[in-house]
Amino acid sequence: MQIIKNIKLILLVLLLGSCSSCNETGNVPDNDDKPEVPAGDVTLFVTTNSRSQDFKKQTVSFSTKSNMSPTTIKLIPATRYQTMDGFGAAVTGSTAFNLMKMTQENRTKFLKETFSPTEGMGQSYVRISIGCSDFSLSEYSLCDTPGIENFALTTEETTYVIPILKEILAINPNLKIMGSPWTPPRWMKVNNLTDLQPYNSWTSGQLNP
Repeated sequence: MQIIKNIKLILLVLLLGSCSSCNETGNVPDNDDKPEVPAGDVTLFVTTNSRSQDFKKQTVSFSTKSNMSPTTIKLIPATRYQTMDGFGAAVTGSTAFNLMKMTQENRTKFLKETFSPTEGMGQSYVRISIGCSDFSLSEYSLCDTPGIENFALTTEETTYVIPILKEILAINPNLKIMGSPWTPPRWMKVNNLTDLQPYNSWTSGQLNP
């Protein structure tokens, strides 16, 4: 369900970031923008709270005709904002653990529906945590003892996360993986805000609790 929620959020961000109203921005008059209509439809995957639609594939047609429907989104290609490098979801320890509990057939089917650019949504990004996150199986860092020589992966990475990443990469070799720490090891933090020890050169200062 966490992946589905992320997908819904990604679609919402994509839609909001891709549309704007001429009357609201005033950047491009209505009659100055005549975009070409792409061939084919937009594909959406919808999940409702009532579960009447559960990850159901739907289409939304492009058209140059005027439409007063409140669900119509007007695209203005001449108005540009930030560049989107890709869309995806987090593969946390609990995500990978649950995926590994599925049969190989069902897991491959789900991963293809999520990451395949030809057989599914084609998600192009995966975020993983360096150390534990709030969706890990336990609390840990990958370097609990001071010194980078003590950096070591745990069974959460080697048994669950990395095997799932390999399966995803086999489906989408162009996948981008973003690694980010949720929290540093305890020895990089201070005990309180008045006792600013230890000072660590790796962080260029102190880290709050």
